[in-house]
Amino acid sequence: METLTLNPTYAEPFNLEDNDLSEVRKMFSSLFKQNNDANEDFIILFEKYDQLPAKCLDIFAHIINIHELWLNRITNVYDGDVMPWRSLSKIDFALRNEDNYYITLGLLASESYGKNYNWSFTYINNEENPIQTNLTDAYFHILSHSVYHRGQIAYILKQNGIALPETAFSILKK
Repeated sequence: METLTLNPTYAEPFNLEDNDLSEVRKMFSSLFKQNNDANEDFIILFEKYDQLPAKCLDIFAHIINIHELWLNRITNVYDGDVMPWRSLSKIDFALRNEDNYYITLGLLASESYGKNYNWSFTYINNEENPIQTNLTDAYFHILSHSVYHRGQIAYILKQNGIALPETAFSILKK
């Protein structure tokens, strides 16, 4: 039996031809559309209920805040108001989610951020430490972070007898 060995230096730069770039851009655009649609489905659900577990709203605000925070890191824009656990109202959810989505699409379409997925940048994390990453990892972080926390919200809502929106990628992709 063959043993699988994981190489911790997986993040080697990859060279993409223009047609490959187009495919990567399409992939990220599709994934961010699904992310936006799933967020919108939760926002619609939140608007239906006057009383929801506060933890659900806190976690959803965190999803929105982290997406915005990563966009700021990518574009090197400092906004001291964007904190990971900043409280947001239900009205803010829709507005900020839409802003995050369209800013992300703008980055994907831009010459600077839409053609160089290996582009490395350094940001300062919440502990004031400089961290270096690349654009691809930042995009995947936004997406995986959102999915993870929507799963937490779904679990809490289900425990409270609230019907969940359908957010499976295969359904939202249609």
